[in-house]
Amino acid sequence: MTTIRLDHPAAGIVTLRPDGAPTALDAAAALDTLVLEVTGGHLTWSLLAGQQLPAATLDDTEAAQDWLWAVYGENIALAIADDEGHHRELTATPARPELVTALRRLAYAHWASRWWPASTIDSIPALDRAVLAKEIAELSAVCESVVAGADDPDSAALAIGRTTDVEAGDLALALDELRQTERARDNALSEGSPPSLSDDQTTDSAPTTEPSDSRLGRDHTPADGQSTVPRRGRAEDYALAAGGEAGGTGLALARGDGDWDWRCCPPGLVDAGARSVSWQVRRGGGVTTVEVTALAAPDCPRDVSAHLRPLARLRAGDTLAEVPLVRRGDAWFGELRTAEVVENVASVAVLVPGVGPEGPLPDESATRTSIRDFVRHRLDAPQADDMLAAELAAAEDDSDF
Repeated sequence: MTTIRLDHPAAGIVTLRPDGAPTALDAAAALDTLVLEVTGGHLTWSLLAGQQLPAATLDDTEAAQDWLWAVYGENIALAIADDEGHHRELTATPARPELVTALRRLAYAHWASRWWPASTIDSIPALDRAVLAKEIAELSAVCESVVAGADDPDSAALAIGRTTDVEAGDLALALDELRQTERARDNALSEGSPPSLSDDQTTDSAPTTEPSDSRLGRDHTPADGQSTVPRRGRAEDYALAAGGEAGGTGLALARGDGDWDWRCCPPGLVDAGARSVSWQVRRGGGVTTVEVTALAAPDCPRDVSAHLRPLARLRAGDTLAEVPLVRRGDAWFGELRTAEVVENVASVAVLVPGVGPEGPLPDESATRTSIRDFVRHRLDAPQADDMLAAELAAAEDDSDF
């Protein structure tokens, strides 16, 4: 049994909220918030808090009556049906606890499709997206009585308070399509058939022109034409790359590495590790060069369309600039050149334009660290009855990192 509070935060809106639980009305959903669009509203859970019974935000209480009794108990369903606008505390006793478990599992699967922190540098393997999509479909069928009336349950975990003009879900879908194209191409090559490319895809990931205010690194391709992007790699090798290995010409003035905001890129593009973004400042010939490196995600496609490529927004001295990043091997690279003498870089943000909430972003580095720790614990001590099939597969492959 769980005590929940019934509230009316706005006209036509009813919330059912266990103590401390997030709701769909929160101004900015935390990174660990599980969200599921359901008939008549949304369900939300706090992942890191281990919350099992969801909070509900209802905009159609009549439609929600089809499942309220199963998730919260008949007393809650009756209280909402007879509601007179009073705020009160009630005791929830789910009539179908197995459905509550399945709903949370479905919400977690959607969350993992967006926020799973795949990182070579932090030894967190990527999830197999085909396996994950299959399990989402299976769980959706199990939870059909609750999610059947939702407009688009697949997008709920992506949309609330997290994107602006360009939906991260749309970009993630585009990346998935690129992965599928590459998989088909690899299969064709292995069978001896030549690959075919669509009109908007090329095997060169670098842009054809360079911005006038920056000099971008060249795209290196091995002589045999094979990609240098490894399917698996050793974490310590990537740690060296992220730590700012010496390169280029001129006197090295400063270097550093750090985190980036996961809200600002679609999944599967940039490594989600704590030290996946690095920079260094060099001075020579009267020119200061600021070099930025962002490791690519373990499952990042080799050929990324131009509108999906990230850029680095950096502040160095008095210079605030956006530097396009190009794929070079298993990382994204970019350079900024300026006559100004720069001794340090104040900030580096990696983003895809249009992704992420508007305005200043809160510091969520502690939450990202907690999510990485949570995921590592699951992979290190897998429990078959608690984990998604994609997680179990990743745990088996984890030794390759």
